[in-house]
Amino acid sequence: MLNNQNYKLVEQIEELSKANYTGTIKITRAQSKALKTVNIGPKISFLVFAQGIIVYADDAENSPQCLAKKIGQKFKINLIDRALITVKDKVKNENSFHEIFDLLARFGLVKSEELAEYIHNNIIITLEEIGDNLGNLEEYTDFNFDLNQEGLGLSWQEIKSRI
Repeated sequence: MLNNQNYKLVEQIEELSKANYTGTIKITRAQSKALKTVNIGPKISFLVFAQGIIVYADDAENSPQCLAKKIGQKFKINLIDRALITVKDKVKNENSFHEIFDLLARFGLVKSEELAEYIHNNIIITLEEIGDNLGNLEEYTDFNFDLNQEGLGLSWQEIKSRI
């Protein structure tokens, strides 16, 4: 199912979702024709699936701490850096965004609705950028990031209704 260049990327992603795929895929697509005059390499994105639900999407491989900082910037949380220093000593698994988020929520810095909004928007934006492009999908096992938190992901039906 992966690395098939005969299908559009979005069709391959839909197939993974329908097959209840769990894991991370790295998407490599060629630059658009409009950008070919500029020497920019292929565009890379990451999608994380949990039983067919897309729970994370971005154009960078972020650690949970980097993602927390991005969310802090998005929602103008001034104390996010200090909170992450405090949280670092209290989590059992530094790759678990779930643990980090729970502690940040206990501090009153982030609400679950804000986190879900951020994650959902990134998924939609990433998939809109992919559009009808052709490219490669490959399993990406180096993504060590636990983001299995209820309510964060989007099913393929939810994605279709939003796009």
